[in-house]
Amino acid sequence: MEKYDVSIIIPVYKTPEELLRGCIESVVNSGYKNVQVILVDDGTPDNGGKICDEYAEHFENVIVHHQENQGVSTARNYGIENAESEYISFVDADDIVNTSAVINTVEFMKTRGNDISVFKWRRDNDFQKNDDRQNAIDIKRDDIKRMIYCIASQTEPYEGYCFGSPWGKVFKKNFLISQNMRFLPQLRKMQDRVFMMYCLEQSPEIVMLPIEGYCYVRNEESIVNRYNTKIGEYLLNVALEMKKFNMYYNEFSKKQLNTIVCKLLMEYLGINTLHIDNPDSLLKKSESLRHYCEQEIYCEALKEQDLHAFSKNEIVKIMFLKLKLYKSIIRISNMLAKK
Repeated sequence: MEKYDVSIIIPVYKTPEELLRGCIESVVNSGYKNVQVILVDDGTPDNGGKICDEYAEHFENVIVHHQENQGVSTARNYGIENAESEYISFVDADDIVNTSAVINTVEFMKTRGNDISVFKWRRDNDFQKNDDRQNAIDIKRDDIKRMIYCIASQTEPYEGYCFGSPWGKVFKKNFLISQNMRFLPQLRKMQDRVFMMYCLEQSPEIVMLPIEGYCYVRNEESIVNRYNTKIGEYLLNVALEMKKFNMYYNEFSKKQLNTIVCKLLMEYLGINTLHIDNPDSLLKKSESLRHYCEQEIYCEALKEQDLHAFSKNEIVKIMFLKLKLYKSIIRISNMLAKK
């Protein structure tokens, strides 16, 4: 018999103390004793590890695992393998979860037997009525196929729900274990989306619940918002994984795959080449951009893509990349940023 009804897995790395405490307290102060909280300290260099230990000392249902920094994938995988319950939910350490919504979702799954349930998210914690299980929506196989492309191209198919991230959901642990669903440690970017793509490809039984259960807090200190010198390598690995995924499952047309890869190029421009904190010279920025654009997978992607999937600004950048006008992209972007 399982010790808990659900295990909530929270990886911790460089999370501002106020946000980290708010996240943990949204679970431990909810009054539910049947919820296991697994805090994985991924070698955070701040006081995050001590804060986790502090909560573990005061709450019997909180356990802490300390590890050298290996990335969020390894941290979440530890949680999956050590969860003492039949159901698993993931929470980012700078967000807030409505624990009653998670419990309601688990109760629904115990009756229904489905593999994944998705509940709604919002940008504040003013959660509304949370027991609307009778209006659950089943996801059909054709919808799953569309979802996979949306996830890969960094869009969402249903307003109010997030399918590209493991948060905002409850997973049946047996589904993850039996299908060997794990986060890929070699990916340091978009590992969430790749994980969800592989999960959906297993044709799980998925249900959407009109229950508000997750508060996404935009953390300006998060790595996704910071200038990153290694982002080119990280995104190239994602592009190659997308190609590998498609070779195996054949979900995307050539044009669709090119569109997905071009989206990654646009992200590289934003987090590296054109980021306000990039200290490099014009020459160094343009040479770095050239280096990535000359990678085979990016060269192929720039030949043809669905331009409807991009903003006008991005379309202009794609046109410049096709013409190999790397310095011009940087100059024009710098001029526009000063206006």
